[in-house]
Amino acid sequence: MDRAIGPYLPYIFSENPELYEAFDGFTYYSNTVSLGSNTNFSAPSLYGGYDYTPDELNRRDEELMVDKHDEALKVLPAIFSEAGYDCTVVNPSLAGYSFYSDLSIFDDLENVDAYNTLYKYSPINFGESYDYTIKHNLYCYSLFRCAPVALHGMLYDFGLYNETSERDFPAPEQTVYDRSTASGWDAGFVSEYYALGALDTMTTVDDGDSCNYLVYASKCAHEVMLLEEPDYAPTAEVDNTFFDIENDYRFTFEGRTMDMSNGFQMAHYQSNTAAYIQLAKWFDYLRDEGVYDNTRIIVVSDHGYWLDNFEELLGGISIENIEDGELMTSLLMVKDFGSTGFTVDDTFATSAETPYFATKDLIENPTNPYTCNPIRSELGAESQLVFADVYHWDTEMNNGTTFLPGYWYTIYGDIWNPDAWVYEGTW
Repeated sequence: MDRAIGPYLPYIFSENPELYEAFDGFTYYSNTVSLGSNTNFSAPSLYGGYDYTPDELNRRDEELMVDKHDEALKVLPAIFSEAGYDCTVVNPSLAGYSFYSDLSIFDDLENVDAYNTLYKYSPINFGESYDYTIKHNLYCYSLFRCAPVALHGMLYDFGLYNETSERDFPAPEQTVYDRSTASGWDAGFVSEYYALGALDTMTTVDDGDSCNYLVYASKCAHEVMLLEEPDYAPTAEVDNTFFDIENDYRFTFEGRTMDMSNGFQMAHYQSNTAAYIQLAKWFDYLRDEGVYDNTRIIVVSDHGYWLDNFEELLGGISIENIEDGELMTSLLMVKDFGSTGFTVDDTFATSAETPYFATKDLIENPTNPYTCNPIRSELGAESQLVFADVYHWDTEMNNGTTFLPGYWYTIYGDIWNPDAWVYEGTW
């Protein structure tokens, strides 16, 4: 869940208690950091583990960053495919350092199928049904397949079939007036929201004994927009004024109040909530199909964002005019096979634990096939070295053999303790 804010979860689940039931069996790691402030810095360690921290990537200074990034994306598919799993990769983050992920990086792996969902599940026009969208796309796909190969790229248009990039939305971006009112749509959010809502249609359940690995990256918490409350669904006109006044108490949980005074903050909170609600629907589908208990699920984000929600995190990171450790507060929650209940664990963790949690007790002595190092856990480590640079997130400019100079911090065990954030220098 790209840019999902880990500390939001207790507030969202408290407001929507039905999510506790939907996320039955999960452990939420409430003291989690990302190892980088943006996707190009932090996604490699999420996908590939501690071999791909920003510091480790910089040490390999004779290799292009894009090659090291793509290698990290392939670590788990390579491990699981070698173990006989059928592997599915959806929306791999910045594959080929491309916004529209280059799926060809997986061509050398067997039993790995890769897909992009960008705009595939968005309604062509709001008011039209999803069935209409499918029929439209199938017709366009037929024309695309019949055309000469030389025209395929132009006709396919990344799955848009030469629609506008906003899918004929009334406006390309939502206009936000205050924290409660807005007009229009955000095309990026709508695409991600409806794709998450279509997870059940992407899922096939069989009665055999196949072993399956799926990784799915969503920007539903990244491409944010103000939503209609309390359903947290996109609509052309938003006016939550009365609801927000009557329910302002929801932003205090166990004595900690988060600032939710502007539209940008509120859009992040609402879009995070919408993502959980869509995931809950898929989890219910898995239950109905009888496969929820025999599925291990990890929900994780690559980084947070500077939103000034939490006073305790202000001053943790100082980057010129930005002082907010919320940049690094990633989400991490894990459901194991057959687990029940909802548990909160405050052990110091990072999003780089993902490969360890994914392979634990499934793959014997899991080893990174590209570095030959064991897949390891650093859960509960005394400290972690993290990299913050909000200005060079664009891979078109930051694509050498090392990252451009940025700010380095050591975090000692507790994201909520301002004294635990220690500036190490800029390099």
